[in-house]
Amino acid sequence: MRPDLPPGRYDPPRRRDRVLAGLLAGALAVAALVAGFAAYSRHQAGRLDAELTAYDVRSDSVVRITFQVVTRGHRGECQVRARDRTGTETGSQLVPVSPTGQRTQVVSVDLVTRTRAANGELVGCRRL
Repeated sequence: MRPDLPPGRYDPPRRRDRVLAGLLAGALAVAALVAGFAAYSRHQAGRLDAELTAYDVRSDSVVRITFQVVTRGHRGECQVRARDRTGTETGSQLVPVSPTGQRTQVVSVDLVTRTRAANGELVGCRRL
């Protein structure tokens, strides 16, 4: 302690106070991790694993989008879209997906567009 400070006013914190502060911080960190995991699990529960495998611009008004989806025995729907060369969405469609006896299902859809598409995208898939 510095000699110019009043005694008893600026004493160092007691060991017990530091231990309690550490325990409180640890408990809050664990609670935050549990809450984050619960929110992530709830968000992921309705999703189906899917991956875009190909797209083919067939004409000024049609693009064929092909993707793989893992249904795990659930019905679902996948959203596909097409964008023009400026990045503006030019077409979008929900594609129903029914479970098959196989783990991975390949789906192709011809998406009608308003203008010529530059690419096709798989936005995502969810369980119904």
